[in-house]
Amino acid sequence: NASTSVAMANMTYKIVKSVADLENLYHSGNGENFFVPASNAHDCHSMEVLKSQVYVEKYLENSRHTFIDYISAGCQLNLMVAIDYTASNGNPRLPDSLHYIDPSGRPNAYQRVILEIGDILQYYDPAKRIPSWGYGARPIDGPVSHCFNLNGSTYQPEVEGIQGIMSAYISALRNVSLAGPTLFGPLISTATAIASQSLTSNQQKYFILLIVTDGVVTDFQETIDAIIKASDFPMSIVVVGVGGADFKEMEDSN
Repeated sequence: NASTSVAMANMTYKIVKSVADLENLYHSGNGENFFVPASNAHDCHSMEVLKSQVYVEKYLENSRHTFIDYISAGCQLNLMVAIDYTASNGNPRLPDSLHYIDPSGRPNAYQRVILEIGDILQYYDPAKRIPSWGYGARPIDGPVSHCFNLNGSTYQPEVEGIQGIMSAYISALRNVSLAGPTLFGPLISTATAIASQSLTSNQQKYFILLIVTDGVVTDFQETIDAIIKASDFPMSIVVVGVGGADFKEMEDSN
């Protein structure tokens, strides 16, 4: 239902109409009588008094396509990946860190997510040129970045397939200092910009942004706003939590 308020003679009344009612009013071009309860016996014998008419001058309806709509239309899937480099992950040199690179080759929590989830999604991405970012770290001689290219490139974030992500992930651990806080807004906005470009160039693409994190975001409202904006584009966001943090707040935002 949709509602609007009408103020008359220091009194405010609320009209509740369904979207279908508003559409019908718009297309008919006719107004609808607006009655209010009679305030005294002088108004009329009726219990209600006609005060005004309601017209709908402008009506717009936006259709939002679903993931199934895009895939059914033949869109090509494109994977994007973002990895948490905040200090809450622990010192990468120590075995208890979520970013610890085990000399035996045993994958850490982040590597497992990349391998298990990314490896599945990449098979639906024919080009396998995957934009990959890190966030929450301080690159060498720079301020904290909440969206930096994982491969160290200034302009191009793409890497070749899952192995490219794995190599860039390890390389970045050696070249950044873990910092914080955990912000999703900037990287979601960056990913959304890529998705929007595919629409303007008439490319048949659908993007999946995989965010791997060890903690709850601190820019909660900015993240919600960025997600709402992203919903207008051919894009889905998948957030995977690692470690022992409480992700209840993030679950509630879905």
